[in-house]
Amino acid sequence: MSPDDAERTLFGDTLTAVESMPLRLTAWCDERSANLQARAEWMLRLLGQIESGAADHDEEHADPTLRRIEAKLDLTLDLLASVLAASQAPPAAVDLRWSHLGVSYVASSGRPPEDRAILHLYLRPWLPTPLELPVQWLASRGEAAGERLWLAFQLDQPGVQRALDKLLFRQHRRQIAQTRRDTHG
Repeated sequence: MSPDDAERTLFGDTLTAVESMPLRLTAWCDERSANLQARAEWMLRLLGQIESGAADHDEEHADPTLRRIEAKLDLTLDLLASVLAASQAPPAAVDLRWSHLGVSYVASSGRPPEDRAILHLYLRPWLPTPLELPVQWLASRGEAAGERLWLAFQLDQPGVQRALDKLLFRQHRRQIAQTRRDTHG
């Protein structure tokens, strides 16, 4: 696929975000793909509850404050487990463009050695556990700073894409609010 086709595929008619975020690629593992997606959906839902306090459609009867406390406790337990497992610092932040379909960024190391990999996105500075998503290499193009990659998320669980859409929408809302504060402030 050409870089222009990859750009249209990932970002043509969908909400996108442009930001700086630490990320890394690791080797693909078929056995982990479904588990990664379930964990990614869980993490994105918890992050959404913490950041917005929005009700989850399947828990509308619960008090929003209790849901937020529960989400924070779940995330805290996960973070404690990850601290024991991960003793390395997150990688350096890179400028990226992403949607619920995939991501594009300039990699200093060039194209991944395999067409499929696992992308680790460190979404928040206070959240040391990365969001891990299976990706498929679509295209690459050499640039002055390295190799621009276009990677498509390989998601077969629709809940993950919905959760990514919600995250991107919150990001977009925050960027608009920040722009308004900067121009009126």
